[in-house]
Amino acid sequence: MKKENNNLIKAEKNKRINLRLSELEMKIIEENMKATGYKNLSSYARKMMMDGKVEVTASKVDDKLIYEVNKIGNNINQIAKQINETKKCRAEETIFLKQQMKDLWKLLSKNL
Repeated sequence: MKKENNNLIKAEKNKRINLRLSELEMKIIEENMKATGYKNLSSYARKMMMDGKVEVTASKVDDKLIYEVNKIGNNINQIAKQINETKKCRAEETIFLKQQMKDLWKLLSKNL
């Protein structure tokens, strides 16, 4: 089946389908397309009609978000380890932790 799909993808596309939609239907389709990472309506529609579903692909925004969250998590873990080892928490560490948590919250609320 997979080999058949690859042949279909490479085949010349010379047939057209015309479809009438309401403004709302088009908006919903475009939103669903963007949510899956597709930028081309023809590719998205073809995939939906042939497979009945589209798997969501991670975007570069997701990669950047993951990188930033990991960075903040590493900072928090390093401070937590130091506090656990020394049993002391300096004021600047507390301030830094609060700022890291605010940054994390901003990142997540913007992207989710």
